[in-house]
Amino acid sequence: MRRPDRRKVSAVLAAGLLLTATACGSDAEESESKGDLPQGEELKIGFFNPKAGPLTQPGATVGAFAAEDYINYELGGIHGRPVKLVECATDHSAETARSCANKFVEEKVVTVLDGYNYKSSSAHEILAAAKIPMVGAIPFDLASGNTADNNVYFSATTTDFLTGSIQAFAKDGAKSLTLVAADTESGRGLIEGFAKNIGKAAGVEVNGLYISEQNFNIDSAAATIKETNPDVAGMMAVQNPNQCTQLVQGLRQNGYEGTILTAACTEYIKQAPTESEGSALYSSHWLATAKDFAPDEKKTEIEAAEKAINAEVKENGGVADYYAYGQFAATVTLANALEAGSADALTGEGILTTLKALKDFDSFLGPKITCDGNPMYAACSNEILVFEVDGDGRTEPLGGGWTDVDRTITDKLLIAAAQAAAKG
Repeated sequence: MRRPDRRKVSAVLAAGLLLTATACGSDAEESESKGDLPQGEELKIGFFNPKAGPLTQPGATVGAFAAEDYINYELGGIHGRPVKLVECATDHSAETARSCANKFVEEKVVTVLDGYNYKSSSAHEILAAAKIPMVGAIPFDLASGNTADNNVYFSATTTDFLTGSIQAFAKDGAKSLTLVAADTESGRGLIEGFAKNIGKAAGVEVNGLYISEQNFNIDSAAATIKETNPDVAGMMAVQNPNQCTQLVQGLRQNGYEGTILTAACTEYIKQAPTESEGSALYSSHWLATAKDFAPDEKKTEIEAAEKAINAEVKENGGVADYYAYGQFAATVTLANALEAGSADALTGEGILTTLKALKDFDSFLGPKITCDGNPMYAACSNEILVFEVDGDGRTEPLGGGWTDVDRTITDKLLIAAAQAAAKG
């Protein structure tokens, strides 16, 4: 179902509420609390919305539209122009990525938000030809993350999260790590080709535990992990957040007392609060559960994001998870960066130039970013947060804050992989 234009809906509701103000005064006050839209020309921004197919991320939808409201009603738009998200549902296939790219060209958007799309690179040629840059948080598609000419990602690369997590665990004293992955070429490649080499450099023995993609038996994996008893065990990538809850509960019920790595999952903390203590997750941004440990300026940003995201969930449903905060942060960072640039640069070419010129720019909920760095990556940062969950459900960063990822090993591995692929 196409998402309704909430500006038009709000206007109709507001008119109706004026006629029933006595009976519904509190509702009228809530409707009016958003204020007025900026009066400038509408600024269209495309959004690859990962809400179709088997791998949906409803939190990304929440974060994007919460950010649209926040930018328009709290920040006053971008140079006085209201933002209008033009969404297109993606199912992580190349076909839908290209179809959405063509829609964005037809709609004349000025830039496109990559909502954690595994096949966003399939849209690259179409968007680049139309001079429409693609912007996002984490490049879930490695090809997009390694294509810097028309893409900008405010967070670290996918491999940075693997490297940074291992480095953070090593500094925390871990000597062994078991990673659960689907028994596929990509699953084995991630661990055998990357994780083991990264672990060796950090002084951590990394082992892979591979299970059938068709029968992803987490209970069996939990029993095996308990027998080998590594310092850290878990998953670097998760297709379904429920897998995190199952893994945490399975490991704790089997008596495993080590650290459980849950990728970027957050919902399991609510679903399994007792078992989640001592688990860990990686993140591109500060989370609401980490507010007690965040710097003062980030606490203020967390509170603003919390308010906007919770309002969106209340109005339209969805979840306030990792992806909600990540998409919100990326969208607001884009708005802040464009607001800091020239009002005359709100075209595709101008936006790409503005973003590529960012240096030590304070991203929303994230670190300072520089987007003209390593030409191997579209990512503007090599910093991540690795959180450990405490008994109160709070997430405290290992090392007290950001982990600065050493890319020395992964750069060599990526170059070697590219050379091998070129040789066939």
